[in-house]
Amino acid sequence: MFVLSDLQHTVKIFPEEMNIKMEDRIIDKLNAMLANKVIKDVGLCLTFYDFIKIDPSYIPQGSPTVYVPVQFRYLVFVLFPGEVIDCFIRKATRDGLYLGVGFYDSIFVPAANLPEGSAFDENEQQWNWNFKNEDQILSYGMETNTETRVLIENITYKDGKVGKNSSVMSVTGTINTPGLGCLSWWQDVEEEQEAKE
Repeated sequence: MFVLSDLQHTVKIFPEEMNIKMEDRIIDKLNAMLANKVIKDVGLCLTFYDFIKIDPSYIPQGSPTVYVPVQFRYLVFVLFPGEVIDCFIRKATRDGLYLGVGFYDSIFVPAANLPEGSAFDENEQQWNWNFKNEDQILSYGMETNTETRVLIENITYKDGKVGKNSSVMSVTGTINTPGLGCLSWWQDVEEEQEAKE
């Protein structure tokens, strides 16, 4: 889920910015440029980690600006198809569920990828899983902020800042497999099995 990506960039330091230690200024500029940004085929950038190499700086003729080529590692949030993660239900609509991990809340589970027997409650604005168990139907709610396990199916990245364009990182998943869905469902099953033993 979290990886360190090797990146490189030439940072511009203006004369009025020389009053702060060079490395600290570079880190500030890299975070201002990259934090919360999606880079295609890299992921959602979170924060600067460390420097790999700082090349000699240079000042182009006739310019007061210092240019500093740097190679560095950046902490990135990245998901892969087939990966299973725990997150939280953020919103429910008739189209499905939106799940999140705090800093990214747009993991989408379409209605077709919810457990069989799921139905949307218009009054509560939530999905319920109506599970047939022998001769009775048990209803399990999918309430907002419930911890939920999801299987990632597809990820699409586009360069851009999250928030300005919600489509820069499109993630779809499924909870239509035993062991997936609200963690409380399976805790209840485990407790029942232990009670029978």
